[in-house]
Amino acid sequence: MVVAAPAGGGRIYVSAVQYEYGSKFSEYILRLNEDGSLDGSFRPVFVTSALAGAVREIAPQPDGTILVGGYFDVFGTGGPGTIVRLLPDGQLDPSFLPPTFPNGSSVWQILRLADGKLLVGGAFTAVNGQAALGLIRLHGDGSRDSTFTASGYLPGSLTSPYPIRGIVQQSDGRIVLGGRFRIGTGSPIRYAPLFRLNADGSADGTFALQFNSGQTARSLVQQPDGKLVVAVTSSVYRFESNGAVDSTFR
Repeated sequence: MVVAAPAGGGRIYVSAVQYEYGSKFSEYILRLNEDGSLDGSFRPVFVTSALAGAVREIAPQPDGTILVGGYFDVFGTGGPGTIVRLLPDGQLDPSFLPPTFPNGSSVWQILRLADGKLLVGGAFTAVNGQAALGLIRLHGDGSRDSTFTASGYLPGSLTSPYPIRGIVQQSDGRIVLGGRFRIGTGSPIRYAPLFRLNADGSADGTFALQFNSGQTARSLVQQPDGKLVVAVTSSVYRFESNGAVDSTFR
């Protein structure tokens, strides 16, 4: 899995996997110039993981720092983790101290909010030893914001979580998540590819859930008009801002 993000001035951040004898050897975070050449002012960051494609998200920040999410056995000079922040030259930012996640957890999405806080989504069931449904909010220094608790769904199941693959915040502050969400505890089990939360993390009961046991939202983009374009399993759909299917999009 290759992850890329704009770096400004035509440059690009990318994750690059290096193979030796047909097996993954290492992964790096690189910055490329507009012509594709390596930017020598950015120190390549070495990443190791037992998983192919350890890096899942690269999120440049307004101050020039770079947030990186995924699953890391080693990241640069640091130990294992799921989210780190890099300085503009590529070195680890020692002032960013994220919470601890259980072994095997991974971060797939990082969304910076207007107040500088971060919504972090992925495949994890706990943070700092407390239950979490694959979504938390962090302060700018990486510490967990305890005033935000996501609720109303299970991300697949607590024992086998599906990653949250998309996060957008709507103009009224509500948060739409993309993934595969188990809703309720009845039978048959009901799954939805999208779920919406209020700004404090509580479930928004006004969102039009679309139930399909075999569908997973793999990517989520919000248009300027508020509509949601979603890659669901092997197709693409557009939804109204309230979750209803936009029948004009085919």
